[in-house]
Amino acid sequence: KGDLSVSERAFEAAKSIPMNNETKLRLAGSRAEVFLLERKYQEGLREAEKVSDDLIAGIPAALCGKYYLVGFARKALNDEAGARTALLKAKDLLEAQLKQSPDSPDLRIQLAKVLGYLGEKDAALTEARHATEILPESKDAFGGPEITAGVAEVCGIVGETGRAIELLDGLLSRPSGITVSILKLSPAWDPLRNDPQFQALLEKHGAKT
Repeated sequence: KGDLSVSERAFEAAKSIPMNNETKLRLAGSRAEVFLLERKYQEGLREAEKVSDDLIAGIPAALCGKYYLVGFARKALNDEAGARTALLKAKDLLEAQLKQSPDSPDLRIQLAKVLGYLGEKDAALTEARHATEILPESKDAFGGPEITAGVAEVCGIVGETGRAIELLDGLLSRPSGITVSILKLSPAWDPLRNDPQFQALLEKHGAKT
């Protein structure tokens, strides 16, 4: 429903719960993501950057996630140089992981987003296409739509607005993790925000909820 007060209460309650390092890392990552949803980019950046690389070196996905969040937040804060440095680090980490797991659709879609923000449009769309070939919705009714949502996000990043909206229309018409509320809330969809077709999409599917 787009109500982030639920998360705020959960973070507050978690302060009194004993946690190991892994749980602390998960909490920090979630806290940073919610800050971004709240468009509190400086706070999200601080939360992500305070996590030591050494602490998460053994968790490649977490390390990639950190630099992607840093890049996203710095880009939102108009720090293009800082964003590029972080995104290039995320790119290197993802490419290294893909050498070990070339058939991972999640890694490929994450790399596609990073490439999109780095301005490498053709490479981003190629990686997105590879991800859908590895895990189409016809093969996995749960994971497939998540990849499709990732492709829509990539299309938005690189300016393929019409295609992004077409994919989102489909996802809102069948079971998926995409909702009108998250489209309204998440800055990930800001590249589409001012497009009349996107607004029409929200109105069309919002009327059903």
